[in-house]
Amino acid sequence: MKKLDFYYRTAEAIDSVLDGLDKVKSPKEKALINFYILKSVDFRKNVDLKTTLSIRDIPQRLENENVGGGICIKIMIKVLVHYFFHFCWILRRLRKKSKYKYVIKTYVEVEYNLFETKVRGNKHLALVFPFPLSFNRQIKYINSMLNKPKVDFSLFGIPYSINKLIDVLKRRNQLAIFELETDGAFKLAETLSKVEFDNLLNMDDFDAFSVLYNLQVKGQGVFIDTHLHGIGTYAPFISTDHLKVFNHRQKNYYTDRNDITSVSFYEEYYKDDLSIALIRASDSIIFYSQVTNATLDLISLEKRVLRVLKRLAISHGVELFYKKHPNLESAKTAYLSELNIDLLTAEIRSKINNVTGMSFYSTSFYTEKDQQAILISLPEIPIKLLFSEESLIIEEFNLHKIFTKEKA
Repeated sequence: MKKLDFYYRTAEAIDSVLDGLDKVKSPKEKALINFYILKSVDFRKNVDLKTTLSIRDIPQRLENENVGGGICIKIMIKVLVHYFFHFCWILRRLRKKSKYKYVIKTYVEVEYNLFETKVRGNKHLALVFPFPLSFNRQIKYINSMLNKPKVDFSLFGIPYSINKLIDVLKRRNQLAIFELETDGAFKLAETLSKVEFDNLLNMDDFDAFSVLYNLQVKGQGVFIDTHLHGIGTYAPFISTDHLKVFNHRQKNYYTDRNDITSVSFYEEYYKDDLSIALIRASDSIIFYSQVTNATLDLISLEKRVLRVLKRLAISHGVELFYKKHPNLESAKTAYLSELNIDLLTAEIRSKINNVTGMSFYSTSFYTEKDQQAILISLPEIPIKLLFSEESLIIEEFNLHKIFTKEKA
Protein backbone atom coordinates (compact mmCIF):
# COMPACT_ATOMS: atom_id res chain seq x y z
CA MET A 1 0.00 0.00 0.00
CA LYS A 2 1.24 3.50 -0.80
CA LYS A 3 2.15 5.86 2.04
CA LEU A 4 -0.74 7.82 3.51
CA ASP A 5 -1.05 11.56 2.95
CA PHE A 6 -0.02 12.55 6.46
CA TYR A 7 3.41 10.93 6.09
CA TYR A 8 4.46 13.38 3.37
CA ARG A 9 3.74 16.28 5.73
CA THR A 10 5.89 15.02 8.60
CA ALA A 11 9.21 16.59 9.55
CA GLU A 12 10.90 13.28 8.73
CA ALA A 13 9.64 13.32 5.13
CA ILE A 14 10.25 17.02 4.50
CA ASP A 15 13.76 17.07 5.96
CA SER A 16 14.73 13.98 3.97
CA VAL A 17 14.11 15.79 0.67
CA LEU A 18 14.39 19.58 1.00
CA ASP A 19 17.76 21.07 1.86
CA GLY A 20 18.18 24.58 3.27
CA LEU A 21 14.74 25.17 4.82
CA ASP A 22 16.34 27.09 7.68
CA LYS A 23 17.64 29.69 5.20
CA VAL A 24 14.23 30.58 3.75
CA LYS A 25 13.24 34.16 4.59
CA SER A 26 10.88 35.43 1.87
CA PRO A 27 7.15 34.90 2.64
CA LYS A 28 6.49 34.09 -1.02
CA GLU A 29 9.26 31.49 -1.00
CA LYS A 30 7.75 29.99 2.17
CA ALA A 31 4.38 29.77 0.43
CA LEU A 32 6.08 28.13 -2.55
CA ILE A 33 7.58 25.43 -0.31
CA ASN A 34 4.23 24.93 1.47
CA PHE A 35 2.50 24.50 -1.88
CA TYR A 36 5.13 22.08 -3.17
CA ILE A 37 4.83 19.92 -0.04
CA LEU A 38 1.03 19.95 0.17
CA LYS A 39 0.09 19.77 -3.52
CA SER A 40 2.91 18.38 -5.63
CA VAL A 41 3.08 14.80 -6.84
CA ASP A 42 6.74 15.49 -7.67
CA PHE A 43 7.49 16.11 -3.98
CA ARG A 44 5.97 12.75 -3.02
CA LYS A 45 7.94 10.95 -5.68
CA ASN A 46 11.16 12.43 -4.34
CA VAL A 47 10.25 11.46 -0.78
CA ASP A 48 9.67 7.89 -1.94
CA LEU A 49 12.95 7.90 -3.88
CA LYS A 50 14.79 9.63 -0.99
CA THR A 51 16.11 12.27 -3.39
CA THR A 52 17.57 15.47 -1.93
CA LEU A 53 16.44 18.65 -3.69
CA SER A 54 17.52 22.27 -3.60
CA ILE A 55 14.80 24.82 -2.88
CA ARG A 56 15.95 26.69 -6.00
CA ASP A 57 14.72 23.73 -8.08
CA ILE A 58 11.10 23.96 -6.92
CA PRO A 59 9.76 26.55 -9.44
CA GLN A 60 11.04 24.56 -12.40
CA ARG A 61 9.69 21.32 -10.96
CA LEU A 62 6.27 22.90 -10.55
CA GLU A 63 6.50 24.26 -14.10
CA ASN A 64 7.21 20.74 -15.34
CA GLU A 65 4.36 19.16 -13.34
CA ASN A 66 1.35 19.18 -15.63
CA VAL A 67 -2.26 18.99 -14.45
CA GLY A 68 -5.15 17.40 -16.32
CA GLY A 69 -8.40 18.82 -17.57
CA GLY A 70 -10.26 17.58 -14.50
CA ILE A 71 -8.08 19.70 -12.21
CA CYS A 72 -8.60 22.73 -14.46
CA ILE A 73 -12.38 22.29 -14.29
CA LYS A 74 -12.22 22.07 -10.48
CA ILE A 75 -10.18 25.29 -10.38
CA MET A 76 -12.70 27.10 -12.60
CA ILE A 77 -15.55 25.96 -10.35
CA LYS A 78 -13.56 27.05 -7.28
CA VAL A 79 -13.00 30.52 -8.72
CA LEU A 80 -16.69 30.87 -9.62
CA VAL A 81 -17.81 29.82 -6.13
CA HIS A 82 -15.35 32.24 -4.55
CA TYR A 83 -16.69 35.05 -6.73
CA PHE A 84 -20.23 34.25 -5.60
CA PHE A 85 -19.14 34.32 -1.93
CA HIS A 86 -17.21 37.55 -2.59
CA PHE A 87 -20.30 39.12 -4.20
CA CYS A 88 -22.32 38.23 -1.08
CA TRP A 89 -19.63 39.90 1.03
CA ILE A 90 -19.72 43.07 -1.09
CA LEU A 91 -23.51 43.29 -0.72
CA ARG A 92 -23.17 42.90 3.02
CA ARG A 93 -20.50 45.60 3.26
CA LEU A 94 -22.77 48.03 1.41
CA ARG A 95 -25.41 47.76 4.11
CA LYS A 96 -23.36 47.14 7.24
CA LYS A 97 -19.94 48.28 8.47
CA SER A 98 -18.76 47.79 12.04
CA LYS A 99 -15.66 47.48 14.16
CA TYR A 100 -15.05 44.06 15.67
CA LYS A 101 -12.90 42.69 18.44
CA TYR A 102 -12.73 39.31 16.69
CA VAL A 103 -13.02 38.02 13.15
CA ILE A 104 -13.33 34.22 12.85
CA LYS A 105 -12.30 32.55 9.60
CA THR A 106 -14.59 29.53 9.14
CA TYR A 107 -15.50 26.86 6.60
CA VAL A 108 -17.86 24.60 8.55
CA GLU A 109 -19.14 24.29 12.11
CA VAL A 110 -15.79 23.19 13.58
CA GLU A 111 -14.15 26.62 13.60
CA TYR A 112 -17.09 28.57 15.00
CA ASN A 113 -17.82 25.94 17.65
CA LEU A 114 -14.19 26.06 18.79
CA PHE A 115 -14.02 29.83 19.13
CA GLU A 116 -17.61 30.51 20.23
CA THR A 117 -16.80 30.56 23.95
CA LYS A 118 -13.79 32.82 23.42
CA VAL A 119 -15.73 35.47 21.49
CA ARG A 120 -18.96 35.32 23.51
CA GLY A 121 -19.84 38.74 24.88
CA ASN A 122 -17.55 40.48 22.40
CA LYS A 123 -18.48 41.98 19.05
CA HIS A 124 -17.34 39.47 16.44
CA LEU A 125 -17.78 38.54 12.79
CA ALA A 126 -17.74 34.99 11.39
CA LEU A 127 -16.54 34.81 7.79
CA VAL A 128 -17.64 31.68 5.88
CA PHE A 129 -15.25 30.60 3.12
CA PRO A 130 -16.13 27.98 0.47
CA PHE A 131 -15.60 24.42 1.66
CA PRO A 132 -14.90 22.03 -1.24
CA LEU A 133 -14.76 18.79 0.75
CA SER A 134 -18.46 18.56 1.60
CA PHE A 135 -21.15 20.78 0.06
CA ASN A 136 -23.88 19.35 2.30
CA ARG A 137 -21.85 19.92 5.45
CA GLN A 138 -21.31 23.59 4.58
CA ILE A 139 -24.97 24.16 3.71
CA LYS A 140 -25.92 22.68 7.08
CA TYR A 141 -23.44 25.04 8.77
CA ILE A 142 -24.73 28.11 6.94
CA ASN A 143 -28.32 27.20 7.88
CA SER A 144 -27.27 26.87 11.51
CA MET A 145 -25.73 30.36 11.41
CA LEU A 146 -28.91 31.78 9.89
CA ASN A 147 -30.72 30.46 12.96
CA LYS A 148 -28.45 32.52 15.21
CA PRO A 149 -29.84 36.03 14.67
CA LYS A 150 -27.45 37.59 17.18
CA VAL A 151 -24.36 36.27 15.36
CA ASP A 152 -22.87 38.54 12.72
CA PHE A 153 -21.67 36.37 9.83
CA SER A 154 -21.14 36.58 6.09
CA LEU A 155 -20.10 34.48 3.14
CA PHE A 156 -16.60 35.55 2.14
CA GLY A 157 -14.67 34.65 -1.02
CA ILE A 158 -11.49 35.61 -2.83
CA PRO A 159 -11.80 37.71 -6.02
CA TYR A 160 -9.30 35.64 -8.00
CA SER A 161 -7.56 37.16 -11.02
CA ILE A 162 -9.32 36.13 -14.24
CA ASN A 163 -6.05 36.68 -16.13
CA LYS A 164 -4.27 34.28 -13.75
CA LEU A 165 -7.08 31.76 -14.21
CA ILE A 166 -6.74 31.99 -18.01
CA ASP A 167 -3.01 31.46 -17.54
CA VAL A 168 -3.72 28.25 -15.59
CA LEU A 169 -5.96 26.99 -18.41
CA LYS A 170 -3.28 27.77 -20.99
CA ARG A 171 -0.21 26.45 -19.19
CA ARG A 172 -1.87 23.63 -17.23
CA ASN A 173 0.89 23.20 -14.69
CA GLN A 174 1.35 23.54 -10.95
CA LEU A 175 3.41 26.73 -11.14
CA ALA A 176 0.53 28.55 -12.84
CA ILE A 177 -1.81 27.36 -10.05
CA PHE A 178 0.68 28.59 -7.46
CA GLU A 179 0.74 32.03 -9.11
CA LEU A 180 -3.08 32.14 -9.17
CA GLU A 181 -3.27 31.30 -5.46
CA THR A 182 -0.47 33.70 -4.50
CA ASP A 183 -2.29 36.55 -6.19
CA GLY A 184 -5.48 35.40 -4.46
CA ALA A 185 -3.76 35.45 -1.04
CA PHE A 186 -2.77 39.10 -1.50
CA LYS A 187 -6.32 39.95 -2.64
CA LEU A 188 -7.69 38.21 0.46
CA ALA A 189 -5.41 40.31 2.69
CA GLU A 190 -6.45 43.46 0.83
CA THR A 191 -10.15 42.65 1.31
CA LEU A 192 -9.64 41.97 5.03
CA SER A 193 -7.78 45.28 5.38
CA LYS A 194 -11.10 47.07 4.79
CA VAL A 195 -12.56 45.51 7.94
CA GLU A 196 -11.78 47.04 11.34
CA PHE A 197 -10.91 44.30 13.84
CA ASP A 198 -8.36 43.45 16.52
CA ASN A 199 -7.97 39.66 16.41
CA LEU A 200 -8.13 37.05 13.64
CA LEU A 201 -9.08 33.57 14.86
CA ASN A 202 -8.33 30.79 12.41
CA MET A 203 -7.49 27.11 11.86
CA ASP A 204 -5.43 27.62 8.73
CA ASP A 205 -2.55 25.21 9.28
CA PHE A 206 -3.63 23.31 6.14
CA ASP A 207 -3.48 26.40 3.88
CA ALA A 208 -0.21 26.84 1.97
CA PHE A 209 -0.89 30.55 1.53
CA SER A 210 -1.88 31.59 5.07
CA VAL A 211 1.78 32.51 5.59
CA LEU A 212 1.21 35.30 3.03
CA TYR A 213 -2.16 36.77 3.95
CA ASN A 214 -1.77 36.39 7.72
CA LEU A 215 1.54 38.24 7.54
CA GLN A 216 -0.16 41.08 5.65
CA VAL A 217 -2.96 41.23 8.22
CA LYS A 218 -0.43 41.18 11.09
CA GLY A 219 1.20 44.21 9.51
CA GLN A 220 -2.00 46.16 10.19
CA GLY A 221 -1.72 45.55 13.93
CA VAL A 222 -4.09 42.56 14.07
CA PHE A 223 -3.29 39.72 16.49
CA ILE A 224 -3.29 36.34 14.69
CA ASP A 225 -4.48 33.41 16.81
CA THR A 226 -4.15 30.00 15.10
CA HIS A 227 -5.51 26.76 16.52
CA LEU A 228 -4.55 23.53 14.78
CA HIS A 229 -7.62 21.90 13.27
CA GLY A 230 -6.65 18.33 14.05
CA ILE A 231 -3.96 15.71 14.27
CA GLY A 232 -0.89 15.75 12.08
CA THR A 233 1.13 18.53 10.50
CA TYR A 234 0.48 20.52 7.35
CA ALA A 235 2.10 23.66 5.91
CA PRO A 236 5.53 23.89 7.57
CA PHE A 237 5.57 27.69 7.27
CA ILE A 238 2.83 29.70 8.97
CA SER A 239 2.42 33.26 10.22
CA THR A 240 0.79 33.64 13.62
CA ASP A 241 1.25 35.30 17.01
CA HIS A 242 -0.20 32.43 19.01
CA LEU A 243 -0.45 28.74 18.09
CA LYS A 244 -2.52 26.12 19.91
CA VAL A 245 -1.49 22.49 19.43
CA PHE A 246 -2.57 19.01 20.52
CA ASN A 247 0.83 17.47 21.25
CA HIS A 248 4.58 17.99 21.40
CA ARG A 249 5.20 16.67 17.90
CA GLN A 250 3.06 19.46 16.46
CA LYS A 251 4.71 22.06 18.68
CA ASN A 252 8.19 21.08 17.54
CA TYR A 253 7.19 20.92 13.87
CA TYR A 254 5.93 24.52 13.79
CA THR A 255 8.27 26.22 16.27
CA ASP A 256 11.36 24.80 14.55
CA ARG A 257 10.48 26.70 11.37
CA ASN A 258 8.52 29.76 12.50
CA ASP A 259 8.89 32.72 14.81
CA ILE A 260 5.82 32.29 17.02
CA THR A 261 5.38 34.49 20.10
CA SER A 262 3.50 31.92 22.17
CA VAL A 263 2.43 28.27 21.92
CA SER A 264 -0.13 26.52 24.12
CA PHE A 265 -1.73 23.08 24.32
CA TYR A 266 -5.38 22.10 24.24
CA GLU A 267 -5.20 21.51 28.00
CA GLU A 268 -8.65 19.90 28.14
CA TYR A 269 -7.36 17.14 25.86
CA TYR A 270 -3.97 16.53 27.50
CA LYS A 271 -3.29 12.79 27.83
CA ASP A 272 0.27 12.34 29.05
CA ASP A 273 0.95 9.82 31.84
CA LEU A 274 -2.15 7.73 31.10
CA SER A 275 -2.31 3.99 30.52
CA ILE A 276 -4.72 1.59 28.82
CA ALA A 277 -7.47 0.07 30.97
CA LEU A 278 -8.64 -3.41 30.03
CA ILE A 279 -11.96 -3.69 28.14
CA ARG A 280 -14.53 -5.89 29.90
CA ALA A 281 -17.95 -7.45 29.26
CA SER A 282 -20.75 -4.86 28.83
CA ASP A 283 -18.24 -2.17 27.86
CA SER A 284 -18.55 -0.44 24.48
CA ILE A 285 -16.10 0.46 21.74
CA ILE A 286 -16.52 3.27 19.25
CA PHE A 287 -14.25 3.06 16.23
CA TYR A 288 -13.72 6.58 14.82
CA SER A 289 -13.21 6.28 11.09
CA GLN A 290 -10.65 8.29 9.12
CA VAL A 291 -12.19 7.37 5.76
CA THR A 292 -13.35 10.46 3.85
CA ASN A 293 -14.36 11.02 0.25
CA ALA A 294 -10.68 11.80 -0.35
CA THR A 295 -9.18 8.83 1.54
CA LEU A 296 -11.20 5.83 0.35
CA ASP A 297 -8.00 3.77 0.13
CA LEU A 298 -8.19 3.46 3.93
CA ILE A 299 -11.27 1.23 3.72
CA SER A 300 -9.26 -1.97 3.25
CA LEU A 301 -7.22 -1.24 6.39
CA GLU A 302 -10.30 -0.37 8.41
CA LYS A 303 -12.06 -3.58 7.33
CA ARG A 304 -9.03 -5.63 8.37
CA VAL A 305 -8.93 -4.10 11.86
CA LEU A 306 -12.71 -4.04 12.29
CA ARG A 307 -12.90 -7.78 11.60
CA VAL A 308 -10.44 -8.37 14.47
CA LEU A 309 -12.30 -5.98 16.78
CA LYS A 310 -15.66 -7.54 15.95
CA ARG A 311 -14.37 -11.04 16.74
CA LEU A 312 -12.86 -9.85 20.05
CA ALA A 313 -16.00 -7.88 20.92
CA ILE A 314 -18.25 -10.91 20.41
CA SER A 315 -16.02 -13.25 22.40
CA HIS A 316 -15.80 -10.80 25.33
CA GLY A 317 -19.40 -9.53 25.40
CA VAL A 318 -18.46 -6.03 24.23
CA GLU A 319 -20.51 -3.81 21.90
CA LEU A 320 -18.75 -2.31 18.85
CA PHE A 321 -19.96 0.77 16.96
CA TYR A 322 -18.63 2.73 13.99
CA LYS A 323 -18.47 6.56 13.90
CA LYS A 324 -18.47 7.88 10.33
CA HIS A 325 -16.19 10.78 9.40
CA PRO A 326 -18.27 13.92 8.66
CA ASN A 327 -16.62 14.26 5.23
CA LEU A 328 -17.77 10.80 4.06
CA GLU A 329 -21.02 10.17 2.24
CA SER A 330 -23.25 7.71 4.10
CA ALA A 331 -23.63 5.52 1.01
CA LYS A 332 -19.93 4.66 1.20
CA THR A 333 -20.28 2.90 4.56
CA ALA A 334 -22.19 -0.03 3.06
CA TYR A 335 -19.34 -2.41 3.90
CA LEU A 336 -20.33 -2.18 7.59
CA SER A 337 -23.30 -4.47 6.92
CA GLU A 338 -21.04 -7.32 5.80
CA LEU A 339 -19.11 -6.91 9.07
CA ASN A 340 -22.35 -6.69 11.07
CA ILE A 341 -21.25 -3.46 12.77
CA ASP A 342 -23.76 -0.73 13.64
CA LEU A 343 -23.28 2.89 12.68
CA LEU A 344 -23.16 5.10 15.77
CA THR A 345 -26.21 7.33 16.21
CA ALA A 346 -27.00 10.02 18.77
CA GLU A 347 -29.55 7.68 20.38
CA ILE A 348 -27.03 4.84 20.73
CA ARG A 349 -24.41 7.24 22.05
CA SER A 350 -26.73 8.40 24.84
CA LYS A 351 -27.32 4.84 26.04
CA ILE A 352 -23.85 3.23 26.06
CA ASN A 353 -21.43 3.28 29.00
CA ASN A 354 -17.76 2.60 29.70
CA VAL A 355 -16.76 3.64 26.19
CA THR A 356 -13.32 3.06 24.70
CA GLY A 357 -12.70 5.20 21.66
CA MET A 358 -10.40 3.66 19.04
CA SER A 359 -8.93 5.06 15.85
CA PHE A 360 -5.84 5.08 13.68
CA TYR A 361 -5.11 8.81 13.94
CA SER A 362 -8.42 10.59 14.50
CA THR A 363 -8.65 13.89 16.39
CA SER A 364 -11.35 12.13 18.41
CA PHE A 365 -8.45 10.66 20.40
CA TYR A 366 -8.36 14.06 22.11
CA THR A 367 -11.77 15.59 21.62
CA GLU A 368 -14.33 12.88 22.42
CA LYS A 369 -15.46 12.46 26.04
CA ASP A 370 -14.97 8.69 26.17
CA GLN A 371 -13.79 6.85 29.29
CA GLN A 372 -10.54 6.17 27.48
CA ALA A 373 -9.02 6.60 24.02
CA ILE A 374 -6.66 4.20 22.27
CA LEU A 375 -4.71 4.53 19.03
CA ILE A 376 -4.19 1.50 16.80
CA SER A 377 -0.84 1.30 15.05
CA LEU A 378 -0.56 -0.57 11.74
CA PRO A 379 2.56 -1.31 9.68
CA GLU A 380 1.05 0.85 6.94
CA ILE A 381 0.32 3.76 9.30
CA PRO A 382 3.32 4.89 11.40
CA ILE A 383 1.25 6.89 13.90
CA LYS A 384 4.20 7.46 16.22
CA LEU A 385 5.17 10.16 13.73
CA LEU A 386 1.97 11.97 14.79
CA PHE A 387 1.51 11.27 18.48
CA SER A 388 3.71 11.60 21.55
CA GLU A 389 1.37 9.60 23.85
CA GLU A 390 3.05 6.24 23.23
CA SER A 391 1.49 4.59 26.30
CA LEU A 392 -1.92 4.81 24.60
CA ILE A 393 -0.84 3.22 21.31
CA ILE A 394 -1.55 -0.49 20.73
CA GLU A 395 -0.14 -2.47 17.84
CA GLU A 396 -2.71 -4.14 15.59
CA PHE A 397 -1.40 -7.63 16.41
CA ASN A 398 -1.70 -6.92 20.17
CA LEU A 399 -5.34 -5.89 20.23
CA HIS A 400 -6.33 -9.10 22.02
CA LYS A 401 -4.19 -8.07 25.01
CA ILE A 402 -6.46 -5.16 25.99
CA PHE A 403 -9.56 -7.38 26.39
CA THR A 404 -10.34 -9.41 29.50
CA LYS A 405 -13.14 -11.77 30.51
CA GLU A 406 -12.69 -10.82 34.15
CA LYS A 407 -15.53 -8.78 35.60
CA ALA A 408 -14.98 -5.35 37.08
